[in-house]
Amino acid sequence: MPELYDKLNELAQSDYYPFHMPGHKRNEQAAPFGDIFDLDITEIDEYDNLHDASGIIKNAQDRANKLYGADDTFFLVNGSTCGILSSIFAVCKDYDKLVTSRNCHKSLYHAAYLRKLDLKFVFPEYLNEYGFFGKILPEKIEEVITEDTKAVFITSPTYEGIVSDIESIVKIAHTKKIPVIVDEAHGAHFAMDKSMPQSALEAGADIVIHSVHKTTAAMTQTALLHVQGNIVDRGQIRRYLRIFQSSSPSYVLMASIDNAVEEMEKNGHLLSEKLNSYNEKIIKKTQDCRYINVLGKDLIDDPGKIVICVRDDVISGEELYKILREKFHLQMEMAGEKHVLAIITGYDSSIGIDRLVSALNEIDAELVNKSKHILNSVNKVTIRNKTSKRNNSEQNFIKEDNSTEGDFIKGANSIEEDDFIKEANSIEGDFIKGANSKEESNFVKEENFVKTEDTINKTIYTVEDNLDVISSYGEIIKENASRGNSFELPEKKLSIFEAWDKNYNLTKIDDAVGLISGDFVNLYPPGIPLIVPGEIISKAFINSIKEYIKKDMNIQGIVEDRYFQKCLKTL
Repeated sequence: MPELYDKLNELAQSDYYPFHMPGHKRNEQAAPFGDIFDLDITEIDEYDNLHDASGIIKNAQDRANKLYGADDTFFLVNGSTCGILSSIFAVCKDYDKLVTSRNCHKSLYHAAYLRKLDLKFVFPEYLNEYGFFGKILPEKIEEVITEDTKAVFITSPTYEGIVSDIESIVKIAHTKKIPVIVDEAHGAHFAMDKSMPQSALEAGADIVIHSVHKTTAAMTQTALLHVQGNIVDRGQIRRYLRIFQSSSPSYVLMASIDNAVEEMEKNGHLLSEKLNSYNEKIIKKTQDCRYINVLGKDLIDDPGKIVICVRDDVISGEELYKILREKFHLQMEMAGEKHVLAIITGYDSSIGIDRLVSALNEIDAELVNKSKHILNSVNKVTIRNKTSKRNNSEQNFIKEDNSTEGDFIKGANSIEEDDFIKEANSIEGDFIKGANSKEESNFVKEENFVKTEDTINKTIYTVEDNLDVISSYGEIIKENASRGNSFELPEKKLSIFEAWDKNYNLTKIDDAVGLISGDFVNLYPPGIPLIVPGEIISKAFINSIKEYIKKDMNIQGIVEDRYFQKCLKTL
């Protein structure tokens, strides 16, 4: 067993009576979960101190360091957040310039606010087909890095499991003696086995932060901070860890980290084998699906991330998420605009993996059946319309006296209310209703079909020969999503620290165009800011926000789906 856990257990079995904190006094009767109280202590004799480790905690940190291959490793009990805050403060002074990828966790922005930093953003690749960000390209970093840049901050892997070329980014930064900090929160398991992606530490990053609770057998809120090389001052790291970490660190959490490290040391190969086999099974067993598309290793580097997309946008990622949860009782990690993310590890069960595979195949079959139903209805209308046009092609369908419409005109005018449209609007069924009963969740709605004007300027619904109506629906959604959804940076008017401290009022969304954002607006998870304080709110941004609201996505910074929390008039 890990040394830290053994020592805590040894104390629990001893006759030492606790006339010290915590207040539960290791009494199991103090709470329904009191069985863990035996291990929950504070800094007492012989049990070391996280903020000045020299005994059992130092030994546990050294074991973690040996596994990950850094020079120094520190336990974090306030999550990766405190590691990011401490790292930024250790390498930057007030008003310094920091180059960072835009798709960073909000804790980076909080550090920038507290340190009054000048952020220079780099956008990762945007994978429009799937609706999420990809890699940070090294050449993009090289374009913005300057002699006065104090650090480079990168998130890799992304939430979806895409790993950037950290090694090349490090080489670029190190030519100017600039440290590279990598938020590798989702890559703590990369140390398990050589079959995993290359870790940022192997790639030469100066500081790397791991959330061990995300993908290993550690408790929530546990993390690690690693330092290597000679650019970063360890004394500064320790200084700010004392500031941003609790002065009463949980021994239960630290023992949990130590246990996770030992598990990877002893069973990493077995755990990685199981993880890879689960990943391959899910992809293989769903490869024949028409609409469900589980992305493979050609795009997703991390086998622990199962990214489930829906081809042709027949339903949204949010709808798929709700179907999996409400109908199949499968709780996903997150939903994006076009995808759902599941996290798997070597600790998953075969039963759980099989349930996911079965659910995805069942959902796909349901989508195929409904698309066939729609297409059959479309074909009937197409044939009827073309037959009507052909039979009337030689007729004067607008009479000289302009007084008679004729059967053709009547037919055209009545198509709007055809059973085809009614069927399209009614095929939600229990399947879709179970996912989302809102009116907007109709599987295919009237306005999603191709509209053309006939020879009498009457808008009717028609479908061209061999038109895949589902693909057409998907293209319309893509067009709508891309309209006003550019990933160019918003115009910056104020620094984050300048804008965030000002006084603001609630502002209606439609009235906010041209104003300065006074707060962050995030899609959560993962919490990546769509706009930050000090940036100008554009019409395109408003359009995007409305789309996210319509799709019932979790947006932070918008009140009651109607107001921005903070806005400031332009200067």
